[in-house]
Amino acid sequence: MIIKYLKVGLLNTLLTLIIIFIAINILSINYNFSYFIGYAIGLINSFILNKYYTFNSSKSWQKEILPFLIVFIISYTISHITLFGLIEKLYIDKNMSIILSMIIYTLIGFTLNKKIFKG
Repeated sequence: MIIKYLKVGLLNTLLTLIIIFIAINILSINYNFSYFIGYAIGLINSFILNKYYTFNSSKSWQKEILPFLIVFIISYTISHITLFGLIEKLYIDKNMSIILSMIIYTLIGFTLNKKIFKG
């Protein structure tokens, strides 16, 4: 299961990173909004792939979506606070800060999503 989660996570991370980096570096969108856009798109992709591939869940999506969104909000909030701290307080490059904060998101997300999809 962890290998499947890592595969999905890698794909989702690449998708999210590409969207965020294009928004920040090419479209010159604020890093906070870029981060949100990338994660919003990643959220949809992540739910579908984790439900059907990683955790092979047979529960109805209606029963899983609310807990999944709560996990997303928790993981996203913690990673975004990390991102803000890295950029605004420690003055670390935005691109590097995004990568570091995504690691935090992934660790929290896996731990909590495992409980949702495996009950």
